[in-house]
Amino acid sequence: MKPLKIYRSLTLALLLFSINVVNVYSQHSLEELLIAAEENNPGLKAKRSEYKAVLETENQVSSLPDPMINLGVFVQPVETRLGPQRASLGVSQSFPWFGTLKAQSRVVQRKAEAILGEYDDRRASLFRDIRLVYNRIQYLSEIEEITEGNLGLIKTFRELARTKFESGEAGFVNLLLIDMEEKELKVKLLSTREEKQASLVRLEKLCGLSEVIDESDIDGMEKLPLPVDRVALRDSIVRDNNRLLTLAKMREATLAKSEAAGYLGKPSLTVGATYINVGPRTDASPVSNGRDALLLPQVGLRIPVFTNKYRSMQTQAKYESEALDYQISDHQNLLEAQIASLLKDYDDAERRETLYMELSELATKSSELRQTEFSTGSGDFENIIDIERKLLNYRTAYQKALYDNRNTVFKTLYLLGK
Repeated sequence: MKPLKIYRSLTLALLLFSINVVNVYSQHSLEELLIAAEENNPGLKAKRSEYKAVLETENQVSSLPDPMINLGVFVQPVETRLGPQRASLGVSQSFPWFGTLKAQSRVVQRKAEAILGEYDDRRASLFRDIRLVYNRIQYLSEIEEITEGNLGLIKTFRELARTKFESGEAGFVNLLLIDMEEKELKVKLLSTREEKQASLVRLEKLCGLSEVIDESDIDGMEKLPLPVDRVALRDSIVRDNNRLLTLAKMREATLAKSEAAGYLGKPSLTVGATYINVGPRTDASPVSNGRDALLLPQVGLRIPVFTNKYRSMQTQAKYESEALDYQISDHQNLLEAQIASLLKDYDDAERRETLYMELSELATKSSELRQTEFSTGSGDFENIIDIERKLLNYRTAYQKALYDNRNTVFKTLYLLGK
């Protein structure tokens, strides 16, 4: 009995010590991974470049049209009183209706804001995925430690069963039961390690890192509270959800587009001047003979006659805005359902955490009693194996409850745009 109790105490002490050490030296490791992901993730880089590209179009739509320069040469000079006209040079500049350029600039600004909202949503989605994978690695590490601890107990049980067998107090079947249990635990341990390694690789790719992440930098799991009080959770998500904010910005862009289309249907003004080169007369010498002519001003007015296309643009923007209103309403309904599901999962994880903590304590006491009974020759070794298997399942289920608790919180953070 004493060796088993000592082994359990040492295992628990080492486990608590390792968790405390990791928490001291690696408590910011997840935040560091999130920062690295924001800097290195190709998807986020693409969105940043897309945002910058859209911003560049603002200068294109808010600038005046290029000025027009006309150069004419008279093949057959036009004779005037002051001499023959040889060539002409004209310059003109068009001016859109007042407010047109600002309206077009607002369209680009709203589109850029919508893309920035998409960037925020993608970043929050990436952060959620990283947190979930990180949490999975934490969970698998805990399961690995529990399984290794059980394998250590199996070795102790083997010595106890061998001693009983050699003394004739128990049969050889106990050693076979131990071998069966050991094989099952080793396969489970191998599968856990392989899944953890695959999760580490996925974490590296999500963060855009080329170096291998040291699994010792992954800290232990702790229960997390909801990031917002559940009473205010719904309002907070509706207010801060990146997808809803993006849809709202896209709707503002369609309204700005409709406004800009209205300006395009208004007249535009053209102002210019023409310089005419005049040669001297050879048949007479009038006053100002050969003087060039400068004609000012020249004013033109573009009057939109075929305005159907501009009205069509406004109608298109109206339907686009209507479609976005429906999308916003649909996404709000989806969020309502997700909030209800997340709160249900959070409460369920909390109940299971309490349950399996209590069951683990009861199973531990039961295991110690059955070991005592077996040592005194009044117990069945198979019962010890059964209770140890239950204890393993309870401890695994407890870690699964913690894992589900953290997953729920991480998914809630995504809905809050964090």
